[in-house]
Amino acid sequence: MNMHFICKKHRYALENNLEYAVITWSKLFRIARKQADNMEWHKAATSYGNALDVAEIIFSSSPQSTAVNRYIRTAVEFVYALRQDPEINYNILSISDFIKKNLEKNLYPANVDLLIKPLMDTVNAPIKNVHQWIQALFIADEMYSQHKH
Repeated sequence: MNMHFICKKHRYALENNLEYAVITWSKLFRIARKQADNMEWHKAATSYGNALDVAEIIFSSSPQSTAVNRYIRTAVEFVYALRQDPEINYNILSISDFIKKNLEKNLYPANVDLLIKPLMDTVNAPIKNVHQWIQALFIADEMYSQHKH
C-alpha cells in the first residue's frame, strides 16, 4: 500500500533534513487540529494525512520513542477525522494495517499490538466514544501546552 500524501520533491527535502521534517510535522499537525476543532473534517483529513506522511519519514529515519508516539498519535487523529466526514470514502482498516506493518518492520520485537491499541480503538469503537477520547486528548494537550509556557 502506498500512503504518500506528499509529493516526491517535498518528500526528498524532508528525508534529507529531519529538523525541517519535525518543524513541518508540527505545523501540519497544528493546522489539522485547528481544522478538526472547527469541524472542517475534509480539510483536517488532508492536513492529518500530510502530517502522517511526515511522521512516517521521521519515524523511519529514527524509530525512537518520540517518533513512535508522533507517528501513532498522528494516525489516530487522522483516522478520527476520516471517520467524522461521511463524504470521505477511505479504507480505514488499510491505514491501521499499513501503520502496524511499518511499526513491526522498524520495531521488531516490540509488542506492536499494544502500541497501536489507541489506533485500533479509534478504528473500531463507536464514533461517539472516539469523539469523547479525542476531545479529552485535545483538552489534555492544551493544558500541557499552557503549563509549559
